[in-house]
Amino acid sequence: MSFSYHLVGTPEGLEPEISLLWDLGCNGVEEKDGEVIAYFTDRHEIPLNGTWQEQDDVDWIQEYFEGLEPIFLEKLIIAPTHVELEPSETQQIIWLNPGMAFGTGHHETTYLALADLEQRDFAGKSVIDVGAGSGILAIAAELFGAEKIEGLDNDPITIEIAEENAKANNTPKSRFYHKLLDDSYPTAAYDMVIANIYAEVHVQLIEQYTRILKEGGELIITGIMAEKLDMVLEAISPYFDITSTTAKNNWRLVSGVKKAS
Repeated sequence: MSFSYHLVGTPEGLEPEISLLWDLGCNGVEEKDGEVIAYFTDRHEIPLNGTWQEQDDVDWIQEYFEGLEPIFLEKLIIAPTHVELEPSETQQIIWLNPGMAFGTGHHETTYLALADLEQRDFAGKSVIDVGAGSGILAIAAELFGAEKIEGLDNDPITIEIAEENAKANNTPKSRFYHKLLDDSYPTAAYDMVIANIYAEVHVQLIEQYTRILKEGGELIITGIMAEKLDMVLEAISPYFDITSTTAKNNWRLVSGVKKAS
């Protein structure tokens, strides 16, 4: 027996709630008959105004994976491993099996990050991806020419998934670690920080971002809801010159360049 948790509304109107459901361990989310339905192996306390229903045992992860469609960007195609397609001469495919890790390109924050990375020069650069999830952003950085790529995540399950995805995409320079960004990382060692995590965590980590980046280093951060953008901009502006802010639905991405000390 498995369980489903039902919220009345649309994915666009329930973005914060859906993010919380993923954090609480749901195996998949779908929209059906005016509801957002999240599937769980076990029933437990959820601080939302939803209802539980019992379900026959189904492999919701496999069903979700099989239902994924490729995502087409300008230079990248993000595709689950079960589909067949041919890229154009100017496109590269990232083959992805997300498993229980966040990052398929379907969520607005991942899409914003990938679209931003497509426009950057990675040749020979060192990159750190904070909150790497499926490894998709680190893998993209390597495909675009980064020389050293480290992905960090505080969830040990995601590390194995990210490593499998790196192997599937022949990106051996992308290394993943079950670790938090802390003082153990060297000062002024990286050309670029990429982070797709919550706005509040960006604010907590801003001094670490600043410390590990070289002077003139690039910061690309997303996972920021529109109503929390000002909070993030206020936190990073003493350390970074803001170069762009982009939007997709209710989510924002901010990029900046480290100021001279």
